[in-house]
Amino acid sequence: MNGHARRARVIAVASGKGGLGRSTLAANLGVTLALAGRKALLVDLDFGLADAATLLGINAAVDLDGLAAGTTPLSAMTLAGPAGLDLVPGGPAGEIPRSRELLLRRLAQSMRPLADRYDDIIVDTTTGASPEVIASIGDSDGVILLVGEEPTAFMNAYGLLRLLAHGPGIAALGIVAAQVEDEAAGAALFQRFASLAARFLPVQPSYLGALPVDSHVRDSVMARRPCVQLFPDCPASLGYRRVAGAVAGGLFKPFAGGDRFLALEGHHALG
Repeated sequence: MNGHARRARVIAVASGKGGLGRSTLAANLGVTLALAGRKALLVDLDFGLADAATLLGINAAVDLDGLAAGTTPLSAMTLAGPAGLDLVPGGPAGEIPRSRELLLRRLAQSMRPLADRYDDIIVDTTTGASPEVIASIGDSDGVILLVGEEPTAFMNAYGLLRLLAHGPGIAALGIVAAQVEDEAAGAALFQRFASLAARFLPVQPSYLGALPVDSHVRDSVMARRPCVQLFPDCPASLGYRRVAGAVAGGLFKPFAGGDRFLALEGHHALG
């Protein structure tokens, strides 16, 4: 497949600290894109927790070790989700794969033929800044980074961004202000974060909007239904749709000429 433009755009959803709604954003983003008629795939890299499957109301009874060993095809692990969204889950809750490295390598290899089958591949990464996390985020067409107002959430997001900017680089960066009071507070948070990043890092972040504190999110999680379907007019759902609009509008573009997943056409940093 090398030598022509790849259809799928691989977009990593990341956060430097837990509790900001990374997996909830990834799941609702995928559903929103699917509702808009786009062919979307959500890949959950938080192996052993099955958060994405739970949020979408899907039974994640898949064989991670079988995929890693090459005895279970990826097609057997790709599950149908709401609105036509496809899901590669992180496995059954509580089942940790024997070798994460081997599983990631086999997953990347198995995903390559799908580069022209999807419009958007949303990768729900794990929290933190381990080398594995940095690699999975850096090897993407773009990053959606959640930033929180609380000091540790703010600085952990900056620390993760710094490791990415000075390591694999970032092709395109979108910032989501998470757990804020309203859109005005989100815009102010973005300005603070973007100003700090501009002083020290070679990045040019775009603001994708705010995800306000909204009890409807918890209610949708308890119901195991996507918030954008259960409460389509709530503040959080409006935020999810705004992020999806930026994705569909072309903020993130696939690198030309490749068919690789989680190992794209090289690392690209913003100038």
